[in-house]
Amino acid sequence: MFKVELDNGHVVLAHISGMFAARGFNIPLRAIREVTTAEGEPLQRYPLKLEQTLDPEAVHLINYVLHQVTQQGTARSLQHQLKLRVAGKTGTSDDFRDSWFAGFSDDRLAVVWVGRDDNQSTGLTGASGALRLWTQLMKNIPARDLQLDMPESVINQWIDPETGGSTDKGCSGAVELPFITGSGPT
Repeated sequence: MFKVELDNGHVVLAHISGMFAARGFNIPLRAIREVTTAEGEPLQRYPLKLEQTLDPEAVHLINYVLHQVTQQGTARSLQHQLKLRVAGKTGTSDDFRDSWFAGFSDDRLAVVWVGRDDNQSTGLTGASGALRLWTQLMKNIPARDLQLDMPESVINQWIDPETGGSTDKGCSGAVELPFITGSGPT
């Protein structure tokens, strides 16, 4: 027998991360989906009720940003340590009491939290603590690359990061970013 305890903050983080990983579908958090015999025959199943609760376009934009965290943000070490395309977010609380990372591939989601029972400082950031554990976990489980399939109503547009205005691909420093059609700068 085992016991897993999460406070409401960690449950909420896992739930929200799961909704982005599931492309806007609200999937209830469950530790057990099925009970099987030793031969793998199902004894009991616990079906999931899926409901689209978030706008697919908005979810795509958020997932794009979460993927960028793993490419050029606080979790950029992942691109050198994993042969897997993922998205995620690091977190560090005041005084370094909590270090966390919530990340997902196309078929796996994991949230790692590092902290002390006495609520004292760990001295760890999300990237120096929880991300390292998350990386080791993901190295040891089979997972599929994150797919960022763009909805038809999302377009890529070249942006000048200095001004935030629209620009051409050949302009110095131009970056290509996704926008919901009609919402990009002119």
